[in-house]
Amino acid sequence: MYVIAACVLGGVSVMGGYGKMLGVVIGAILIATIDSAIPQLFMDATMMKEFFKGILILAAILLNVLLQRVAAKKR
Repeated sequence: MYVIAACVLGGVSVMGGYGKMLGVVIGAILIATIDSAIPQLFMDATMMKEFFKGILILAAILLNVLLQRVAAKKR
């Protein structure tokens, strides 16, 4: 699950076709940062980590879909 989350956060298209290695590395660093920072902020760290990861993945997917629609309209 961490690998899929890192790829999606890094900008790899959910529908396939494109993505960059640098984006995946940045996504992995972001996931690692969440895993280490959340326990220091909240008591129930497990639930909060999964919540923030889910929110980030959802935002990345929505942004990906919106950018694909804008690119399709420009063509």
